[in-house]
Amino acid sequence: MHNTTVVPFPASPSAYAVVVAFDVGMDELHYHARFLDQVVEDMLPNNTRSIEAGLLALQDQARRAGCGQLVVTVEPTGIYHQLLFDTALRLGMKTAFVNAEVVAKMRMLESNDLNKTDIKDPRVIALVASLGKTIKHRVLPEPFVLMRHYHKLYDKAEVAVVEAKCAIHKHLKTLFPD
Repeated sequence: MHNTTVVPFPASPSAYAVVVAFDVGMDELHYHARFLDQVVEDMLPNNTRSIEAGLLALQDQARRAGCGQLVVTVEPTGIYHQLLFDTALRLGMKTAFVNAEVVAKMRMLESNDLNKTDIKDPRVIALVASLGKTIKHRVLPEPFVLMRHYHKLYDKAEVAVVEAKCAIHKHLKTLFPD
């Protein structure tokens, strides 16, 4: 089992971990990264080839700047971060989440603005991560992943059974009002 953690500012500058903060969407990944004194902001299409090429380019840029490992950080707002995380883990990078509520509040502090934008959010996510406010991304062994998946299916089936019972009861009340 892999537990990934974020230590944004290690003691030695050569081991400096670069937080690459992503705002994840269905089609696009907007990101923000700071390599010591250089800031990089860009967008990648949300597909495996583009993600892999982009992460490798960022990793190469981090090495040239004398930085250490990349830490891919996202605000988990759906399922679209999974491809990014799978690719990052396969490439040997660390992964982490930031709390969506903290990001929303930090956005207000950072820019005095409540509006969510794909271009601004990666910068705010990076700011939250640099403060050490990250959540571990746990990669569970397959049996546990399957148990979680089956539990979701069970919950959906249970809701469907209740809905079916209510529908039958409603039709019976219509047919037999007394």
